[in-house]
Amino acid sequence: VKEVLAHAQAQKKTLKALVKLREQFVIGAGRIERDLLKAARNAENNTGSIPHTQQELAEIHAEREKLTELQRESQAHLLKVQEAEDKLSKATEDLEQERARIREEEHSAVMAALNKKIAIAESKVDEAMRAEQKL
Repeated sequence: VKEVLAHAQAQKKTLKALVKLREQFVIGAGRIERDLLKAARNAENNTGSIPHTQQELAEIHAEREKLTELQRESQAHLLKVQEAEDKLSKATEDLEQERARIREEEHSAVMAALNKKIAIAESKVDEAMRAEQKL
């Protein structure tokens, strides 16, 4: 159970880190988009610098594609982590049910043994009382 809980906590930390990374990607994509729009406006205004601006646009587009792919990978990993957490949760629930079943079985066994001992003791007391009455 301790290993399962440690694993769950590690997965939770990983999930938080991935969410933070995803937020950074979104912010980065927003910056790239602003830069792209700024570069497009500059290209319209400065026809002499179009080749340079086109290169910048290509770099910005490549960076945006890279961030998009990283975001997709991050989302896929987040889904895997969520699935792992769900499996872990199910396994923990199953373990708790098994423990409860074992506790109940043990309790029943102890109670049966105790009732048997009580019955034996009562029968001995009854025998002793009958023997005493005969005397």
